Amino acid sequence: MITVYAFALSALGMAGVYLGIAFLNGFLFPSVFGGLYALTDNVVLRIIAAFPLFFGPSNYLIGKAYEIGGATIGGVGTVIFTVIWMTLMAIIVDQAKVNLWVISGAMVAIFGCLMVVHGIKGF
Repeated sequence: MITVYAFALSALGMAGVYLGIAFLNGFLFPSVFGGLYALTDNVVLRIIAAFPLFFGPSNYLIGKAYEIGGATIGGVGTVIFTVIWMTLMAIIVDQAKVNLWVISGAMVAIFGCLMVVHGIKGF
């Protein structure tokens, strides 16, 4: 159960990081954040706005994942969800088609991470 909770915290934390990156680039819900994008047309202002909205809570969640699951579970969860969210963001932003190569590449990366957990923890 601790592993599932740590993975869930990693998933939420990394989702926040990638939502923050989309916010910095102006891709995240332009209809919702349009006014904030207009007020923060300077990169520095947008970074300052992104910290309390995305990066601060994300760092807290990832830190909690490491605290609960240890370096193995927290680290592997972070890597797994980095692969997942990075792949999804690339598909959305680049409007790429999902094909067998994308799915199999992501699955190989995720399976490799789970093999590391199994090798270290033995479960």
